[in-house]
Amino acid sequence: MTASALLAKGCVMQMSDATLTAFSAISELRSAPFPQSQADRLDVTTHDSPGYDRQFKSGLNDLSAVTFDINWLPASAAHDHTTGLLSVQRSKATRVFKVTLPTTISPPQVWTFSGEITQFNPTAPVDGILQASVQLQPSGQPAIASS
Repeated sequence: MTASALLAKGCVMQMSDATLTAFSAISELRSAPFPQSQADRLDVTTHDSPGYDRQFKSGLNDLSAVTFDINWLPASAAHDHTTGLLSVQRSKATRVFKVTLPTTISPPQVWTFSGEITQFNPTAPVDGILQASVQLQPSGQPAIASS
């Protein structure tokens, strides 16, 4: 059987400005984040439940924090401490993020969600490139639309 795997190269991630309406691309993106959702398990077992097995219902979804990596450009407006990712993390501001799947996927999908950057972890290895690992805490259900 032929594999149907799709290449991820070509994803684009954007972050809104403070108005939450204008978007700029996050340059040098190495991995694109998507909100991860998991529902709470609520035990609804009663004395009337059949047999000796617990019964469950799904509760609220928990959107766990996700991490993405960038080649860090300290002077880039998308990354810096005045307007970029580092600035947003330091100010604890909420932003809107858009992740667009590669154009080879038809129809193209755009995931849009609000969130806060909770960690900005740069590294400067002696035999490597400047990189940063960025942790993002989504808030609320993401919208998924065809572009």
